[in-house]
Amino acid sequence: MRGNQFHLWNRIGEFNGRIYYDLANKAGEVVEIDECGWGIITNPPILFRREQHQRAQVRPERGARIERLWDFSRLSMSGINTFFLQGDNIENFEKPTHSQTPSN
Repeated sequence: MRGNQFHLWNRIGEFNGRIYYDLANKAGEVVEIDECGWGIITNPPILFRREQHQRAQVRPERGARIERLWDFSRLSMSGINTFFLQGDNIENFEKPTHSQTPSN
């Protein structure tokens, strides 16, 4: 006799047009992303496999500026056009040069 079989996802998974990103924290939080935006849930419709080497991810916060991601980029080219899909809006901005980077 065989029981139910389920697909185990590692860190990121998809179900019914939504993307799920496992924060792997003690609270069991998962970021659920769809065409309307994102939210944090604790009871996703998919199962995640957690490996020993995986560490908890930083919990995302609303209201941050996406341009701050360039502070962590190792790319040295300036003027890279990047497109981010935000709901039905597409935002186009350029990677700032060091002189344009906002101060912390």
